[in-house]
Order: sequence, then C-alpha cells, then structure tokens
Amino acid sequence: MAAMVLATAGWAVWWTAVLLRRFYPDLPPLLAPATYLATAFAAIGLFLAVFTIRARLIWVLLAAVPIFANASILVGPLLLREQLEEFFLYESF
Repeated sequence: MAAMVLATAGWAVWWTAVLLRRFYPDLPPLLAPATYLATAFAAIGLFLAVFTIRARLIWVLLAAVPIFANASILVGPLLLREQLEEFFLYESF
C-alpha cells in the first residue's frame, strides 16, 4: 500500500510540474526539482514494493503494480529526456 502511495506522489509531482508549466509559462523551469522529488518518492516506493514480495505467486502479482508504477517514474525521464528538456526549456537534466 505504501509503495503505491509513493508512486502516486511521484506522478503527482510530475503532473503538477507539467500543469504549472502549461498554465504559468513565466515560472522558472521546474524540471530538475520535479525530477529529484519524483525520483525520491519512486526509489523509496520501489524499495518497499520489491521487499513486500513473498514466495507465493499472488504476492508477486500484487507487488507487480507498484513495482512497475515506481519503475516507470524512475525510467521515464531517462527515456524522454529530450522531450522533457524541450517542454520545460531547460538545458541540463
């Protein structure tokens, strides 16, 4: 449960940064702070999700949702680096 809450918090950080950039373009770029905060939530959530797995198949299936949710927050910025930099008009990542 806590792992999924942290995944939700990580995605909330990203979507808040995107919405602020979309509706308030005069704000300074929020890419780096959003990345650091979302990564912190996702790393802790991924750690919790991996260590909740027990030996039974049902636990693996139940833990797969927060594992993939938190992993997508960690891997997403790496895969979409150029698009994020262009969207946020921020040079270093």
